[in-house]
Amino acid sequence: MDIRITPSHLSGRVEIPASKSCAHRALICASLAQGKSVISGVSMSKDIEATIGAMTALGAHFDVDGTTVTVTGITSAPDKADIDCNESGSTLRFILPVAAALGSEATFRGRGRLPQRPIDIYKRELTKNGTVFLAQDMPYIIGGKLKGGRYEIEGNVSSQFVTGLIFALPLLDEDSEIILTSRLESRPYVDITIDILKRFGISITETENSFSIKGGQKYTPHDEKIEGDYSQAAFFCVANALGADIEIGNLSENSVQGDRKITEM
Repeated sequence: MDIRITPSHLSGRVEIPASKSCAHRALICASLAQGKSVISGVSMSKDIEATIGAMTALGAHFDVDGTTVTVTGITSAPDKADIDCNESGSTLRFILPVAAALGSEATFRGRGRLPQRPIDIYKRELTKNGTVFLAQDMPYIIGGKLKGGRYEIEGNVSSQFVTGLIFALPLLDEDSEIILTSRLESRPYVDITIDILKRFGISITETENSFSIKGGQKYTPHDEKIEGDYSQAAFFCVANALGADIEIGNLSENSVQGDRKITEM
């Protein structure tokens, strides 16, 4: 079969798919809020399904209708939880400290390359503050209950560890502090976390090298529409810069996504 491609002027409208990074965070926040939240515009994927399954195992309830997810938050965490992360590193690293904060003895399973993804930072820092790793390799099994305190995190490894702790630490009775021992390479992803947590009633105090987190905070229910993913919008932004006439929908002008920089370029 022969295919001939000829130059043409691009025009029309495109709806940008929802940000997976924002969806993970909103679904976790909604799960930790006692009440009902509606998360709309979710682009379902295996990673998002893994996060929904993980929070279901911890006691949240989800009603999925197309791209709309109605979440009823956790009222009482189970004594034991069996969590299948599939191949999602975000699910594992975001939810492991949450399970530790809730006091559940949790088993974390995964497949593909996930068992090779390191979580040494959690093994070091969580065990300093009340959590016990009953299995050192996947499937990981954690017990005990996380306590507030000082957490020292390398910023040049992955921002997912910082995000996971930021989800968990407000749930504790004690105040906590996350100290960055090196520059945080992926700060925009942490900015997304803090931005979404704020809408669910959680306050984080940020400095250049640390995050201060008050204990005893409560997640509050909130209806959230997941904004479009700027990394996927970048191609159409570039096309417009080269003379195309494309209307780009489902983007937030106030987004803290790092890839929004494409609009300035």
